[in-house]
Amino acid sequence: MTISTPPPTPAVPNAAPRTRRYATSGATMLMLSLLTVGLVAGVYFAFQVAVIPGLSRASDRTYAEAMNRINESIENPVFFAAFFGALAVTAIATVQQRRRGNRTAALFALLALALYVVGFGATIVGDIPLNEQLAAAGTAHAGPVIDRIRTPWLAWNAIRTVASVASLLCLGRALAVHRR
Repeated sequence: MTISTPPPTPAVPNAAPRTRRYATSGATMLMLSLLTVGLVAGVYFAFQVAVIPGLSRASDRTYAEAMNRINESIENPVFFAAFFGALAVTAIATVQQRRRGNRTAALFALLALALYVVGFGATIVGDIPLNEQLAAAGTAHAGPVIDRIRTPWLAWNAIRTVASVASLLCLGRALAVHRR
């Protein structure tokens, strides 16, 4: 009695190498990136089109007090989870797509990460220092500070809003090409 073994499977030219399986799918991480970046982009957008224009119609004292309270209250675990989490999950999604051989999805995820970093950086180097200047002025002497920071604050916020929305669009494209 002879035992035959099946012939070896021939190598497929230009086939993507097999990758090991991960606990989460590439689509899951892309969707989580889309969610976190989208939440942060929404905050920036709301400031650009509603919060700052609304505060600009108030007295300087009210503007300063409200803006300072907003800046204090946004420093919370829920916002920080989205703000910092977007960096982490988008980086993980990018690496996953690359490891899985999804080059186009990886490229869009990497572009999304770079754009989010631009918005993140605008927050760190632009908006936060201006917020701190307003807080240091106090509400009684806020008028001159508000006049000095309003335009640059809106410019920095526009940068982070556009960068985050563009990041969101890139993540949507990454998810679309991932599924193909």
